[in-house]
Amino acid sequence: MDLGYGRSHAIRRRVVGPSHLRSVHSSDLATMNNRHPAYRRIYPAPAYYAWAMPCVATRVFNRDLGSSKVAMPRLATRDPLKPHFLLYQLDRSLFFKATGCVFNSLEVLCILINLIRTSTILIRSANQARFNMENMQYLSNDTIHRLLISLTKEEIINFKATIEQTLENYSAGEERRYQPDPNAVTRPNGARTLFRPFTSDSSVGAKLVVEPPTKADGKKDPLRGILILLDGSGNPTGILGAEEVTGYRTSMNVMVPFSWRKNVDNIVIFGGGMQALWHSRLILSLRGDEVKNITFISPFKDQVDTLIETISRENATHWKSNCSFNFIRAAAESQNEIEKRLLDVDCVFCTTPSQKPLFPSTYLTKRGSGSRQPFISAIGSWQSDMIELDPALLQHATVAPGGYNPLSGESKGAVLVDDREYALANSGEVVQSKLPARDLVEIGHILAMKSGRSANITKTQIEQTNRFISEGFVVYKSIGVSLTDLTAGQAVLALRQKKQHHL
Repeated sequence: MDLGYGRSHAIRRRVVGPSHLRSVHSSDLATMNNRHPAYRRIYPAPAYYAWAMPCVATRVFNRDLGSSKVAMPRLATRDPLKPHFLLYQLDRSLFFKATGCVFNSLEVLCILINLIRTSTILIRSANQARFNMENMQYLSNDTIHRLLISLTKEEIINFKATIEQTLENYSAGEERRYQPDPNAVTRPNGARTLFRPFTSDSSVGAKLVVEPPTKADGKKDPLRGILILLDGSGNPTGILGAEEVTGYRTSMNVMVPFSWRKNVDNIVIFGGGMQALWHSRLILSLRGDEVKNITFISPFKDQVDTLIETISRENATHWKSNCSFNFIRAAAESQNEIEKRLLDVDCVFCTTPSQKPLFPSTYLTKRGSGSRQPFISAIGSWQSDMIELDPALLQHATVAPGGYNPLSGESKGAVLVDDREYALANSGEVVQSKLPARDLVEIGHILAMKSGRSANITKTQIEQTNRFISEGFVVYKSIGVSLTDLTAGQAVLALRQKKQHHL
């Protein structure tokens, strides 16, 4: 059929615009397919032609239509996978001619209209993508540190309230069922990688943290990783360095039961790394006027010397506590000194990735019923082969005088945890102590009791619970709740937006 363009088109395929638009001639299709069989399998000729049209339109669109020359692609006489452009003369009838293709002014107009519509969609999508990316914040560990170290006491208390609400929602609400299980992998070289996904109605995300293998000198580099946050639609909202966020979130988790304690004069911290540092900062910021001394116990004096220098400088700037700082080397020859120091300690914080108990339980269990009872927390071990506390210490916590189980109402003690199911399977202390699930009480449940969220709780139960958690022999084993990573990350992003002009 001759359409007056000087060439018969046996095969036409519509690409854009009215049905009379020209396509590649059948002979050109055959030429392309014969010369490039692989191309035919991946991109059939009509798809290639549809791709070629924007190229043509772009060339026309970017040039003055009154110009005497227009760049057009040669489709068949050159390799279609590497298009080459030739210049063709524009004749009086505004006919554009390419090898195997003929376009008149109406066809060009349709192509331009289609291009403008497509470009509008692409620009809109690009603007939306740019908008989404501009809303995403990247916070390095240094930025997060400057932000968190500058918080006022009121802001720290508000942050703690966020963690408390998260733990309460996890234990007494419905959030537990929507949290994927965390997982950890240990490489042959001893490096451990923790994967913690989390979800909420408005956000999702995950934390990846690597615990490096032990060096030849027995030291370990700090845990490092990233925290990734997205909104409920999957748009990225933040990428945060995990070191400072994890140190702060984990230490703040411990500050919840620590804030319940009546006596906090004498404190011992096992460890000298990031967790020990953030524990010290939060202890001083929340109760620095009550704390008299903090003793660090670690095998690495140089590390603790640096920690004490840092915390002393920060204390002079921010908290102005009269607390003194001391060091005891964790070594066989220092056991008498460690035992003596623990004899009258009020709070013990364990922050090491140890694989054996840091001290015998008898260092803390020899006290009489009339003596002050200690609060002991352990956060450093998060796998079943890791352990900081003597399992006998957990067993003693369930039978110590003045004990009380807030859930069962029994006049016997209980071990506090943040996630009972995960602790039963992954906490070395809990696994080796062989305690039944009923002897483990989540602090989220206690928070629900204190807030009035728990039903059928009497005033007497609340009073006995408060007495136990404030003055009893209490062991708190924290293994981490992934949802607190999410809420802590969101809180950090919110604080960053609030204080950005100060940083």
